Amino acid sequence: MTNLSTSINQVFDKISTQKFLFKEGLGGEIPFFIFPYNIKFEPNIEDEIKGLINRLKQQGTVVLELNLYDISITILEGKGGIEKMFKLEERQKKRPDYFLKALQSALNIQEVFIPYIKEQVNNIKHDLVFITGVAAVYPYIRSHTLLSNLHSITDRVPTLMFYPGEYTGQSMSLFERVPSDNYYRAYNLNEYQL
Repeated sequence: MTNLSTSINQVFDKISTQKFLFKEGLGGEIPFFIFPYNIKFEPNIEDEIKGLINRLKQQGTVVLELNLYDISITILEGKGGIEKMFKLEERQKKRPDYFLKALQSALNIQEVFIPYIKEQVNNIKHDLVFITGVAAVYPYIRSHTLLSNLHSITDRVPTLMFYPGEYTGQSMSLFERVPSDNYYRAYNLNEYQL
């Protein structure tokens, strides 16, 4: 992928079709898709995604964007404020593993994060779900863990994760450097054929 704008145009061409929106041709598989992109495009991806959402909106397709970083901040604010986490980080600066575990506990995937997403999915009308902000939440939220827990929540509409790394269709590699557990329940959007 040499040009992010060109790649995003190709994303639009695929996901704006009725076949994609109505999950045709998936043979009953979960409608999860991953759009892998090179981390060098991270400074531009947010603007490209906003443009993509606007283009889809103009054709009548409503996107629910689940920005993982924004969700994390919202949850932490609801648990006494983000300042509390900053103070904990300062106190534990010589024990970064302790701070990471505390942050992961506050944002527990099954008990906190997924219920928050479920509420959004159930209460906001949408035709597509975009998962964004993956780079900003590493290492306290892991993409494959999140996707594994989303199957029963977002399976009614296509879900697309914008992933800063590589996805082979069987494994994910964040930033093209951080190996992850195998994940094979999503389609690589770059390889998906209509």
